[in-house]
Amino acid sequence: MFNLCVEMAIREQWGYAYILPTYAQGKKIIWDSIDKEWKKFKDHIPKELLVWENGTELKFTLANGSFIQILWSDTIDNLRGIAPRWIVFSEYAFQNPTAWEVMRPILAENGWWAIFNSTPNGKNHFYDMFNTAKQLQEQDWSWFCQKLTVDDTWIVPKEYIEEERRNWMSEEMIQQEYYCSFDVGAIGAYYAREIEQARQDGRICKLPVNPDIPVNLRFDLGVNDNFTISYSQPDWMFTNFINYYEDNGKTLEHYFYTIDEWFKRKWCKIGMIYLPHDSNQKWHSFLVSGTTIIEKFEERYPWKVVLIPNKVSVNDGIQEARKIFARCRFDIETCVQYIRCLENYKKDYDDVKKIFRDTPRHDWASHWADNFRYFAVSNEPQEYEERNYVKTHSYNSLFK
Repeated sequence: MFNLCVEMAIREQWGYAYILPTYAQGKKIIWDSIDKEWKKFKDHIPKELLVWENGTELKFTLANGSFIQILWSDTIDNLRGIAPRWIVFSEYAFQNPTAWEVMRPILAENGWWAIFNSTPNGKNHFYDMFNTAKQLQEQDWSWFCQKLTVDDTWIVPKEYIEEERRNWMSEEMIQQEYYCSFDVGAIGAYYAREIEQARQDGRICKLPVNPDIPVNLRFDLGVNDNFTISYSQPDWMFTNFINYYEDNGKTLEHYFYTIDEWFKRKWCKIGMIYLPHDSNQKWHSFLVSGTTIIEKFEERYPWKVVLIPNKVSVNDGIQEARKIFARCRFDIETCVQYIRCLENYKKDYDDVKKIFRDTPRHDWASHWADNFRYFAVSNEPQEYEERNYVKTHSYNSLFK
């Protein structure tokens, strides 16, 4: 795929992007990697045509003005501002699907091509893309789809796979890595089974907003990382997740404005605002020096803000989240990214020992998983019964 980018860059003066899940993978897999003939991948660019390379930006510029840049999707903002005509999404099943949504308008304007290659990672966004392409290629020449297992390519001998089994490689991992199975599920994922059960139970569905029930807000704070807001509405035995919002690098005023506009449109009542335990600290990136997150929220909104206590470890919080899943419903239209993140939240993997660590992986899915974990440990149904229904204020009354 990288050589294809090189070939096209030589033929046509344009920008070409090769996107991987993380910067470290881009550096390791393309920039520093060596092929079977002990030749670096980047050395496949003819020296006569290479006029400049930048090891920090992972970018090549050719004599004809074309550029090839290796990018990463765990930080979406680094994809903005470039204008490629060709894009390769490598290991797309492990990428933040928002990356494709960001790049689509750019490619559409430039007369685009995009390639998605990956090992499966359960039935996630790559599975959806694969099935869409498989259907469209039958009626649209511009789409192409192919699935090749080890039985098709013979790149890895069967003896080696048997050796992997003897060395305790799980059958799930073998089926995923060598036989391209989507049915295994996201290996190491914390909530994949719970999300699949929610689909089977019909709890991922269209959920209209009830203007008579307060809507609670829950935050995972981030400046350089993503800042997430979930909107949940208690509904008898269930909690309905009816909306979400995420961004990064913005001020608190931006998020306040976003909240205000949503409630103006929906004419709802506001319930409680749940903030993580570190919100009572002074965050200089967000605020004027000497002010805490809680103080800013209480100054903005005339109701009590709940600080979620830091009494439960991350792993215990994950267990609490698993327990409460059966009482959660998710809007199928407004919470697509939220569902994807929960489904792809997984344990960190030790590449040396070939085992999953007992700690979560910090990636594009972890921010929303943290947000959901805060929901689980804040015991929203109890808070709703004791406080919200009686003590919440109509949002519209604040603007009279």
